[in-house]
Amino acid sequence: MIDNPISEDWFLKACKDIHRNDYEDIIVERFISKLCGYPLCLNSVSNVPRQKYAISTKTNKVYDITERKYFCSAKCFKESNYVKEQLSTTPLWLLKEEDKVNIVLFQDVKRRCL
Repeated sequence: MIDNPISEDWFLKACKDIHRNDYEDIIVERFISKLCGYPLCLNSVSNVPRQKYAISTKTNKVYDITERKYFCSAKCFKESNYVKEQLSTTPLWLLKEEDKVNIVLFQDVKRRCL
């Protein structure tokens, strides 16, 4: 998933056989290659903030932005987390074929709601 571009169909099929920890590794490897962490995004990552935390003056809260730095935008961060939350945390060798989940992309959910 480090190569750009990859198709949505291939991505969705591949996600059936990916553990959540493996997906997190894919995000980091793409970032190291200077690509956005979301595998379906073609953008590169530039202007990476050096700080670990961000302060929101709107909510008066401090946020850890370590994971957010791996993405080119908040949209990619949100869509990637949506996919990651659907991935299995059960070891793949314990899953039967019928237990594997079908991943739904965030943009598909938005289309259905309109």
